[in-house]
Amino acid sequence: MKIVHTSDWHVGCRLYDNDRSADHRHMASKIIEICRDRRPDALLIAGDLFDNDRPSAADERLVADTLARLHAEVPEMTVIAIAGNHDSPSRHESHEAVYAAAGVVMIGRITDRDPDWPGRYIIDVGAGVVVAVPFYIAKGTDLARLMAEADKIADGRPVVAMGHTTLRGSDTTGHDPRIIGSLEAVEASEFLPPSSYDYLALGHIHRSQRVGAMGRIRYSGSPLAVSFDEAYPHSVTWVEIERRGDIPATGKIEIDQPRPLVTLPSPGRWVALDEALECLREFPDDTEAFVRLNVKTDRALPASANDDARRAAVGKRCRVCHINVRRQAEAVSESGASGMSVDELRMVAPADVARLYAQSVGVALDEELFDEILTQLTTVNPDDETA
Repeated sequence: MKIVHTSDWHVGCRLYDNDRSADHRHMASKIIEICRDRRPDALLIAGDLFDNDRPSAADERLVADTLARLHAEVPEMTVIAIAGNHDSPSRHESHEAVYAAAGVVMIGRITDRDPDWPGRYIIDVGAGVVVAVPFYIAKGTDLARLMAEADKIADGRPVVAMGHTTLRGSDTTGHDPRIIGSLEAVEASEFLPPSSYDYLALGHIHRSQRVGAMGRIRYSGSPLAVSFDEAYPHSVTWVEIERRGDIPATGKIEIDQPRPLVTLPSPGRWVALDEALECLREFPDDTEAFVRLNVKTDRALPASANDDARRAAVGKRCRVCHINVRRQAEAVSESGASGMSVDELRMVAPADVARLYAQSVGVALDEELFDEILTQLTTVNPDDETA
């Protein structure tokens, strides 16, 4: 059984109001090329096909055109796309019959109250079966029974499951909290019975990685960087499984980034505005990129800062998206949060805003208790509407 595993396309996402449709078209063309060359039995898109639950007509057309081209190039391949926490489950399924004619299975939500339960969620791709488990799972749905039924249908062929969730122990480095949302992390055994699948294709975490020691669970990661802090390669995952019970053979196929997201002077390094502007002036003229400047300061940025950055990039093919400001510690103690601009305040972590406020009103925080509260809020944030 041969699979291309991908997720988290986030079609429609913008980068500080910069349109990225050209980047998504490039990404789509690369995935089509991989499928055409490798001829997999299935392409699995494990959630967050779109960046929001109300994509524009242009974004829907980009996805529809991509899926149609995939079918035209590899007609024997089944495409299976599940809804993630950024997708609309009803929109995923609204054109189900049309997509089915092009070899595409769209699953928006899962419930054992479905009259077609459980067969609707078990897709036979010839060399094996795929069990589609979207983010939207009706309470009480018996996933163990679903997997048992899949094993019967597989009749000795490989069983692959796909889902959209956060597993404990996964690496969320670089994630923008507004993008990843606040899905509660679960143990792999809480999600699906470990012995019920040969491979678990996951979406939601943007960094490609293996979870656990057995090699049966992977996040493919996003094929396109969504935020500047995702400073790592982006890829899709190639999977081969000989027979039921075998450990999958997997490999990453890197997707080149047509306009990479570049932080100057470098991720994690902060310099004065003048030095950051000099780094921008030295940036290669012919390199296409989105650029963020990391600037540290003990006062508000001058009103001309953005114009200065744009002037420094004149004649270059890069585009300056944002000046990322970090207040120096000694300045914070003198001025507190009240001396920060709105843009600066938006870039400060919520925990630091709380500390600044406590300092400004003369309250001493119990740091041990505060850290425990932050841990709980990081795990579950009921107010985050993207969850």
